[in-house]
Amino acid sequence: MALPFLVLFFFLLLLSSSSHRQTVHAEADTLRPGDSISLNRTILSSSGSFALGFFRLGASVPARYYLGIRYHNVADGAVVWVANRDSPLRDAYGNLTLEIDGNLVTYSSSGSKIWSSDTSAASRGTAEAVLLDSGNLVLRLAEGDEDRFIWQSFDHPTDTLLPEMRLTSYLRPGIASPTRCVSWRAEDDPSSGSFTLGIDPRSSMQGFIWRGVEPYWRSNLRSSPGSEINSTRIVTTKSTNAYVYSIAVEGDRVSWWFTATPSSTVSRVVIQESGFSQLLSWNASSGSWVIEGSVPNLPSRPCEFYNQCGPNGVCDGSQPTTRSCQCLRGFVPRTFSQWNAGNYSGGCMRATVGDCNSGADYVHYNNMKLPDRMILLRDASEKECRANCSVSCNCTAYSFSGTISIGSSTTCLVWFGDLVDLVQNLSRDELFVRVAASDLGKHLVLCQNEGSSNKSMLLLAIMLTVGFILILLSGTAFYFWRTIHRRSRKHKENVTRLEELRSYDGGSIIDVPLLDFCSILKATDGFALTNKLGEGGFGSVYKGTLQDGQDIAVKRLSETSKQGFVEFRNEVELIARLQHTNLVRLLDSNQSSKLDWDMRFQIIKGIAQGLLYLHRYSRLRVIHRDLKTDNILLDYDMNPKISDFGLARIFDGKQKEENTTRIVGTYGYIAPEYGLYGRFSEKSDIFSFGVIILEIISGRRNKGSYPLNGSLNLLGYAWQLWAEGRCCELVDPALEESFPVSDVAKCIQVGLLCVQDVPNDRPTIDAIIAVLVNENPPVLQPPGQPAFTSKDASPWSARSSPPELTMSVVEGR
Repeated sequence: MALPFLVLFFFLLLLSSSSHRQTVHAEADTLRPGDSISLNRTILSSSGSFALGFFRLGASVPARYYLGIRYHNVADGAVVWVANRDSPLRDAYGNLTLEIDGNLVTYSSSGSKIWSSDTSAASRGTAEAVLLDSGNLVLRLAEGDEDRFIWQSFDHPTDTLLPEMRLTSYLRPGIASPTRCVSWRAEDDPSSGSFTLGIDPRSSMQGFIWRGVEPYWRSNLRSSPGSEINSTRIVTTKSTNAYVYSIAVEGDRVSWWFTATPSSTVSRVVIQESGFSQLLSWNASSGSWVIEGSVPNLPSRPCEFYNQCGPNGVCDGSQPTTRSCQCLRGFVPRTFSQWNAGNYSGGCMRATVGDCNSGADYVHYNNMKLPDRMILLRDASEKECRANCSVSCNCTAYSFSGTISIGSSTTCLVWFGDLVDLVQNLSRDELFVRVAASDLGKHLVLCQNEGSSNKSMLLLAIMLTVGFILILLSGTAFYFWRTIHRRSRKHKENVTRLEELRSYDGGSIIDVPLLDFCSILKATDGFALTNKLGEGGFGSVYKGTLQDGQDIAVKRLSETSKQGFVEFRNEVELIARLQHTNLVRLLDSNQSSKLDWDMRFQIIKGIAQGLLYLHRYSRLRVIHRDLKTDNILLDYDMNPKISDFGLARIFDGKQKEENTTRIVGTYGYIAPEYGLYGRFSEKSDIFSFGVIILEIISGRRNKGSYPLNGSLNLLGYAWQLWAEGRCCELVDPALEESFPVSDVAKCIQVGLLCVQDVPNDRPTIDAIIAVLVNENPPVLQPPGQPAFTSKDASPWSARSSPPELTMSVVEGR
């Protein structure tokens, strides 16, 4: 029995020794080197306001224990700081020790280090750890300089900001890490959550809440007047009845904090796991925390969340529950389909993108929350502020304030690129947005909300009207009268021209529907680059979809185009009068690498059928004059459509050719007689069609370098291969020889016959159709050397009769 008793004795002695080590030398608010506390021991601040110790959260298994600071004089004991938030203890036998080297360390029951203050400065004489009445746990010297803190918990916040506790950032990167509050993951889980509260390092004037790395909320830029400036410290304060908010700049360090008045008020700022930053005060009578303020505000206004309307989009902050977005004046939605569906993330883009030297002015906005990503120009006057923006093509906007701001006697802010997080009616700041002078008279913003009432636009219209009347009364009235008179006359001329489109040679034609510009903008998503099909001498062509689901192609006249109303009218008339399955109706598809031989053959035959209609069977006998691969559009079923009739000419029943001194078309597709002498006819279109056939078969452009000597282009290359009996080498390698040799050889021969030098040597479209669509086609003669393929190619000659149809024997490889 003696042995068990001896073991029990030594166990009790060890336990007693351990308990004694936890309490020895420990005062109510202080730990000295060698002192420890465990789960059953806490230390209190001198007034008893705060307690430091271990606590357990939740009922999870295994248990999770944390070292933290809690309110001691508040009933619910709210936690304000957690040391090991991301490394919980798994049992109740851990402890906090002030080591001999001066660092605070938390150990687990196995002796492993869970958390440490980890400061190298502690070894230089730290004597004690003290929990202050402010809720700050500090490491400090015991004698001589009690205000010198080697380390403090206020520099390492979790989710709570206490009075006088500071959020910090630095005007220059790399000086030190910013001080920020990070939300809990859940109500019973203090580990690092999704939301962070801090000061934006790019600006000393705004607070941020981030969700992960993305901005979630942003404060206003301006601060209220009341700044105190001296050589070392600049402080701006803003007061409410019970709280004072302060921002200070000391060198490169920027700090934000709040103070409760009276000081007896128990209050804190908490970044909640839901993303709201709340100012809370303790109500002793109700025994609960009261929300004194919240950002975003509760109930939240949608516009308070970051960038709700995308770049260059303005959110109406006066709407309490709904999000209302508009583009800045002179801007249009970047993607109309998404904008109209309520998805504003794409924002807006400029309606006119041009040379900044062509003229620009500024649109003035009141009551605007200034956008993010600003650049501060210190001590600039209002005139200098505007001038600094005007000299740079990339400057988008500026804002000026004559009130004293941090680091500057005045505040000039400028923005480059897109304007982000714009909100109106949530602030009283002024913003001047740079807009192309040509857009100042346009109300393109109305395109996005047709039929809706807009008080701000109505007010703007009234102001413009009053201003216009005043201008008329000024000494420059005559100049403006002449300008208005000229514009009115030009408008009438344009209206007359549009009305002319509804008649042809004095007779009625098919009615031409006219779309308003806003409908076209919506259909093409604001002429988005993703909808661009191509461009030519007229300008760019875009695909679009109308509200009824109809697909359209839209030609937009370029400012540099030499074409205009004549070509526009010409194309409208022809499209309105010509109706055929292979004339333009749908969209482009440039996917030659995905086309097998059957698709290519069908496209060739489809183009031929469209050309047959133009030359033979339409009400108007039409010479296209600009037939090329880019003007062959494909619908979703890969059916070809001949497009672009701006350069087309109409022949009467007996007319066979015409001369012109104005040569138009596309290099590589123009027939020699047209390019050299201005003569065009059906055979000019046949030449262009031959080039298209060879391009479709080869998957190559006519222009370019080709491997055989003397080949100036694709036509010469194809002809040499034909002459050497190797025509199938012309076929696009993407087909991988999976094609019928006889059909390929037939199409190559037709193409080469079409591009012969002499017009009368080229077959008619009727003969081409007969060869392409019949299983037993008529015989074609061997082709001669094409035009424009070598230096000695003949320029022009004529024969009185078309070539006879003979068929040469072709053997593939």
